[in-house]
Amino acid sequence: MVLRNVAKTFSFEEQRQEINSLAVDVDNIANNIASMTLVNESNPQLGANLDLNGNSITGNGDINHNGQLSTGSILSSASLNNKGSVQFGTVDAYSIGHMPLNSDLAFSQTHGGSYLFYSDASTIPLQIDPTLVDVNVDLDVNGDISVSGTISALGGNSTYWNNAHSWGDHSLAGYLTSETQSDWNESDTNNPAHILNKPTLFDGTWGSLSGKPTFATVATSGDYNDLTNTPAQATQVQSNWGETDLNNVAFIKNKPTIPTIPSNVSAFINDVGYKTTDNNTTYTLDAGTHGASDAKLMLLGSNSTIDNVILTAGTGIAFSTISGGGFTISTSLSIGNLTDVNVSGATTGQVLKWSGTEWAPADDTQGSGGGGYTNSDLDAHLNTSTAGTGQILSWNGSDYDWVNDQQGGSGSGSNLESLSDVAWSGLNPNPQNGQVLQHNGSNWTNNTLDLPDKIEDLSDVSNAVPSDGQVLIWDAGNSLWLPGNVSGGVAYSNSNVDTHLNVSGASSGQILSWNGSDYAWVADQTGGSGGASVTVSDTAPGSGTAGDLWWNSASGRLKIYYQDVDTTQWVDASPPLAGGGSQVQSDWGETDSNDDAFIKNKPTIPAAQVNSDWNATSGVEQILNKPTLFDGNYNSLTNKPTIPDTGIVSVKDYGAVGDGSTNDTSAIQSALNSGAKAIYFPTGDYLINSTLTSSIDERKIYGEGSITATADIDKAIVFTSSDYVELSLNCKGNNYIRVFAQFNNCLEPHIHHCRVRDLQSPNDNTGGKAIAFELFSNIDTGVKITDNYITNLNAYGDGAYNDGNGMARAIAFDSSVALTKPILISDNVIDTVIGEEGDAISIMSAGGGNYYDANVFITGNHIKNFNRRGCKIKFNSAVVSNNTFYNTWTSSPAAPQAVIDMDKGQNHIISGNKFINTEYMHQIKIQVNTTEVDEKVNNVVINNNIITQISGATSSTLIYVKPSTQGDKGTNITVKGNSFDVPGFTNQCIQVNRAENVIVADNTGITSSGATGVNLVAVDNSINDNNNFLVAT
Repeated sequence: MVLRNVAKTFSFEEQRQEINSLAVDVDNIANNIASMTLVNESNPQLGANLDLNGNSITGNGDINHNGQLSTGSILSSASLNNKGSVQFGTVDAYSIGHMPLNSDLAFSQTHGGSYLFYSDASTIPLQIDPTLVDVNVDLDVNGDISVSGTISALGGNSTYWNNAHSWGDHSLAGYLTSETQSDWNESDTNNPAHILNKPTLFDGTWGSLSGKPTFATVATSGDYNDLTNTPAQATQVQSNWGETDLNNVAFIKNKPTIPTIPSNVSAFINDVGYKTTDNNTTYTLDAGTHGASDAKLMLLGSNSTIDNVILTAGTGIAFSTISGGGFTISTSLSIGNLTDVNVSGATTGQVLKWSGTEWAPADDTQGSGGGGYTNSDLDAHLNTSTAGTGQILSWNGSDYDWVNDQQGGSGSGSNLESLSDVAWSGLNPNPQNGQVLQHNGSNWTNNTLDLPDKIEDLSDVSNAVPSDGQVLIWDAGNSLWLPGNVSGGVAYSNSNVDTHLNVSGASSGQILSWNGSDYAWVADQTGGSGGASVTVSDTAPGSGTAGDLWWNSASGRLKIYYQDVDTTQWVDASPPLAGGGSQVQSDWGETDSNDDAFIKNKPTIPAAQVNSDWNATSGVEQILNKPTLFDGNYNSLTNKPTIPDTGIVSVKDYGAVGDGSTNDTSAIQSALNSGAKAIYFPTGDYLINSTLTSSIDERKIYGEGSITATADIDKAIVFTSSDYVELSLNCKGNNYIRVFAQFNNCLEPHIHHCRVRDLQSPNDNTGGKAIAFELFSNIDTGVKITDNYITNLNAYGDGAYNDGNGMARAIAFDSSVALTKPILISDNVIDTVIGEEGDAISIMSAGGGNYYDANVFITGNHIKNFNRRGCKIKFNSAVVSNNTFYNTWTSSPAAPQAVIDMDKGQNHIISGNKFINTEYMHQIKIQVNTTEVDEKVNNVVINNNIITQISGATSSTLIYVKPSTQGDKGTNITVKGNSFDVPGFTNQCIQVNRAENVIVADNTGITSSGATGVNLVAVDNSINDNNNFLVAT
């Protein structure tokens, strides 16, 4: 049973629980419960017989028993003082701390395998004496006896362990009393950790292995020559396209699949509507002209339909003699009409010369007045300086080029029309007399040039017959080119060319070549009437010409007579000899005809299938009839589900960009005008240039984005008559925005988790303000401003202090009515509020004359660097608690006031605040001004505040309370438990002036010798007790 002490400090509920527990205890005793628990009893006394019906007694203290005790087991860590008889029932275990046996100890039956625990080693040992212990039945102990003390037996051989059964002194037998773990590395053989007979471990090297296998030499050399039974290398076997045996070396692997090409056009599908029948269209010429300068070509179809082609003569072209057999085309053009000839300004004796862009009249400055064109000019024009011996003249696409004669063969040539890029055209497919070979963009074809037959046919060229060697000379008087002699010169003639080209040494069929220093005529190896010779003999021919062939019948090799720049010789033209070379697999992609892997006479395979390309717009890659794909736009979906309106809109839904440079004012205002209950600002900087407005109730404006500006704005956003508004938005003022958020007559707004920085009024000497949150109210409302971070607010004033201009406020609240709902300002961080009137927090009754009741709670804020006040309150009933104020000023700001400045009012509590280095001002000031005769301050508690790091630079009283100036005094002022750690301070720590019912107690401090701890002035009914101020040494 537990001793139940019901303390007088117990609550009603705690007392009720204790009474119920007492009732349970009484009920258990009354009903002789099966089990009794003795808890927290030091010495329970059992003075009468106690029968527990074979159940247990459990306790932590002594059990004093004078009567008969019948129980199943006794579990006790202390003593069982037995003066009566003890009867144990049929249980398995008994645990007793100390049990002096002054009476019989009776066991009702045999307990085979049971345990008797006796743990008291400090008292007499348990002695089983037949005179004291009456055992009426056999006692068989088959289990363990656990003893923390000593067991003394009066008989038998177990009295002393050390000499039981004559075993000797066991304490000297060297039995281990502790265990040492074996250590493989232990080398001391006397150390118990040493391991005897350790096996030798394998060192992991190949050389230490036994029974290693014998490897062939090639296993370590990797040399093919060390292999045995190498396969014989087969000679090259020519690949066979038709070979199907995969094991045959002639088989070609990875042959491409050649599509079957139909032999008849009819096998193709005519999917584009090509004509498949001959309409037998005929062509005729109209007998007359179609117009004054036109000719008409009539196309007569087999179906009697007629299509006419009208040929219109161009400038300088005329059609004549038009009949069914044809017509004549003539021209009146002169040489000056040619597009690349400019004859303007020509004078007598000038010639046409190429200027680089056109033929134009110019003086003949070549030679001594002759034709001007010399052998060296021709040589230079034909680039003979680059020609090598035996080379022939060729055209490289842009100029004459001398190349080696690589042609040979049987002496026969090919027809021009058999070339793949030559195609005859016209009604008669054969070239006609006078036609030229002209490229039409895809092929060389025969064509009749529409040019005058003779130069004298040109209109500006005289038809006078010229003499040999004459040139055309411009006659400016007649505007004609006339044949004439150039004085003093000799014209370059055909005979001059023949001489220069050494025609006299040429033989029939030879071609012109360059031998390194001059033109030379050599045999034509390219074809024609001659040809290379073929000789079959076992000895080389005595002489040869480049391209001649010689079959060496002795060696079975084909030779060709090869001529390079300065030597000639017979070279091997046969493929390499078969022998030691290994079989080379044929390679379809091999293009070198001398490579063994080259496949000769490969069939032409039609163009292979190519991958379709979704983006292709032409060619075989293009995909026809492509389906139109979904563009990924939700608005393009059909059968869209109806999605409930969440009421949340993003300003980006209305066109806001948020890049810090685009003007988002209109887009954001559109979102605010939407009526949505939640306006979201995604991450970004939203530039505005005018004030945003909102008047929707229960609206939440939030997001990671920031309002910003690059030009002066009075207010960023204004809420008017908006109830239950929630604002959680950032502002980057850039020193252009004056007020971030203003609330006009808004019921219970909640402003939280805003980050506001860099607000500033203009420096224009007119006075301005920089306020993060400004609230005006003429309705009974509360407000919650929590968890905001406000930094760097600066308001330029007009140079006059205390006039309301130059106000910098992190939080400003003004009301013209009494408030019953709480004003909570908590857990904000405010850093740097400066200006002519820099107050971090300002809670004011509007108008200044009235002091309304309110419930103001300013708690848990961290306020740094304010140059006038940390907190100003002009309301009744304010609690300012657990805030931290600290400054880093090194000189006094202009017109400092107080860290906490309570402008009159009553029912204030200022508790648990910390003031750190807030120099140059009062720490706590509650004061009625001298002119305010009827004002009083009543019911003020200032307690448990800590003021530290204030030096002699501060001349103001640290805690200053002046609740009245004249007449009745302020009442009920308590200043208690405040701490001053100001060893350099030299003024008053506490002053209370003109008050009654004043308690100043338990305040402590460290000050300088010139400081005053407590100063009570004109105080009635006061306690000034236990204030301890230590002068620093």
